[in-house]
Amino acid sequence: MIKKLLAAAVLASAAFGAYAQHDTMYLIKGDRVVGKYNVDDVDYATFSLPEGVNDATVWLDIVEVSKNSVTYIVNTVNPTTAYAHNAISYYTAEYAALDFMGTPFKDLSDSEKVEILQYCLSYDAYVGMDTKTFTQKDYADNSNGEHFSIIPGTQYFLCAWEINPEDYTPLETFTYEEFTTQAPEAGTATVEASVVGPYEDWGVQLAFTGNDVYYLRTCWGARSTMDQYVSAYGADYLFGLFGQAWDLEFLQSSGELGDGVPNSIWPVNGSGEYVLFIRAYDKDGNMNEYRLDVDVEEGGTAADGPKITIFSKEKTSDSVSINFEISPSNVEEAYVRMCGENFTDDRLNMGYELHEIAMGGDATDITSDINKFGEYTFSATGLEEEWKSILIYAQSKDGARTTLRINFFPDPESEWSIYNPVYAAPAKKLPAVKKIVSKRNPTLPKMNK
Repeated sequence: MIKKLLAAAVLASAAFGAYAQHDTMYLIKGDRVVGKYNVDDVDYATFSLPEGVNDATVWLDIVEVSKNSVTYIVNTVNPTTAYAHNAISYYTAEYAALDFMGTPFKDLSDSEKVEILQYCLSYDAYVGMDTKTFTQKDYADNSNGEHFSIIPGTQYFLCAWEINPEDYTPLETFTYEEFTTQAPEAGTATVEASVVGPYEDWGVQLAFTGNDVYYLRTCWGARSTMDQYVSAYGADYLFGLFGQAWDLEFLQSSGELGDGVPNSIWPVNGSGEYVLFIRAYDKDGNMNEYRLDVDVEEGGTAADGPKITIFSKEKTSDSVSINFEISPSNVEEAYVRMCGENFTDDRLNMGYELHEIAMGGDATDITSDINKFGEYTFSATGLEEEWKSILIYAQSKDGARTTLRINFFPDPESEWSIYNPVYAAPAKKLPAVKKIVSKRNPTLPKMNK
């Protein structure tokens, strides 16, 4: 009887809509409204779904795309529908695809692409409810103490995933739309970078000046590796996967690395040729490119640190145990830490050295155990289904350091990945800057589209 009454009401509304006194149609269960719609937003109502009509609970409309912003609408069938949403860059998806599947994103199947996008969204998303319009502008404050990232000349996947409004667990509906921001032109932002010199045992200190700089993106590393990477894949690909964003004012100030330590310090691993690629953006989304070449001469002789030997290792679907020896055992300090593999790679890309990651955060100080017994067993349970890194670090009395990295997935049938140890000379053996060559706006190969 209720359905018949509702059907009659729908027909009456369609036939006499011009004379309706109200512009909202309500769906009611008991004494609660479970759905309401503006009559101007509805063409008709039906009890059976016509062929070709999409019944998704959430869908997306892209309104406008510029060089450095996107405006979009997340539409919902019901005003109580909640969802996670965000714009995921191609390079974020590419990094995840290479990391988890060992395959470029473009070569994945449709279902695998969805899986990767869902993974990326689950780690970086905004939450909304009901149909709403959103705008993201590159490097603008996102109200969570971070910045939006809508980089000019970049492909994005705009994603929305219906979630439970109470505990935010994902539901069935997931949708995405593709868009590409407009390419940047030569902008008004200018910057100059130069080398101040070595700063204690932190690395090489750089100095930055600039005008009309909205923000900077940088990539730092060994020159031969960086140049080969750019030649093979393009500068866009390099910046997309490994670029870091900075405020110019931050790089000109101190304190982030420690009291009074300048923020603009970049790590070096012995003598060699290094390069810093810089992209300076203005508020209009235009950009200028710069390059700073740095030759570093070793200030001392590198020495191998303590030896780390793995005696045994085992893992299950939710646990891991590794027994190892450090010799000589009279170490100055020793730590072991388990992190997500992605976390470890992200910190390395940000410029941290492996031993800094190994002894940071929730690392376990095992110095006393190594001094007493010479060995240690690291165990952990309740592991999530993700690739992990176990980092073992030791420093000898003369300051020479060794860090061993072991990657694994909590599956007894999967392989272990054990890296070669990373050795570092004592901290007092500082590198010295030998010469500096600065070039503005070099010609860098672009990634093939």
